[in-house]
Amino acid sequence: MSDLGARIKQKREQKGLSQAALAQALSVSQQAIQQVESGKASKPRYLYELANLLETSYEWLLTGQDNLSYQQASSSAVMGAYNVQQAESTDATAQIKILELVPGGDLGCYSYTGKVSDMAMRPRSLDNAPKAYGVYVYDNRMAPRYHFGEIVYAHPGVPVSNGDYVVVHLKNKARHDYADILIARLQQKGVNTYVFFTMNPQEALKVEASQVLKMDKIVASSQ
Repeated sequence: MSDLGARIKQKREQKGLSQAALAQALSVSQQAIQQVESGKASKPRYLYELANLLETSYEWLLTGQDNLSYQQASSSAVMGAYNVQQAESTDATAQIKILELVPGGDLGCYSYTGKVSDMAMRPRSLDNAPKAYGVYVYDNRMAPRYHFGEIVYAHPGVPVSNGDYVVVHLKNKARHDYADILIARLQQKGVNTYVFFTMNPQEALKVEASQVLKMDKIVASSQ
């Protein structure tokens, strides 16, 4: 068993989670969790999400170095199989902008007006990400992963791969100064077409690459 795998197993068992439950929360196979814990697989691409679910830091899972401020902040957090709040920054002035969304976009999306609607405490994984932002979840199409009324936080500086959960900014056909916001899982990134997956209902959405303004990885969420 690798050190990384041992730490993941340790945290999973402390939370009383089976490999199957953890796999379901991450939308991966149980075999994938088994391979990581046994050391047969290298660092998984979903390690950030795994750290959030296990209420620990990415750095501790990767290196074994304690992050005491994170542990103290997250010790009272309540963990659910799908919805885990990440510890907020211990710096009271560290806030993150929440984008203003209004109804009326294509594909059932809400549209970003270019304005900030609110400010929230910054999750610790975004302490050094000045361009990060949050958006309110405006429907239940990604339930049980993300529910209506939650905030998801996106990190523009993190590379996006197939299988990642993302905030997609799409061209608004009616107003060029707006961008339609889609919260989904990237299923396939092609040269000319992107395929996004929603969970409720389970549906694949094909979008022309020319319609995508940008796409940022979701690294945390909160109620």
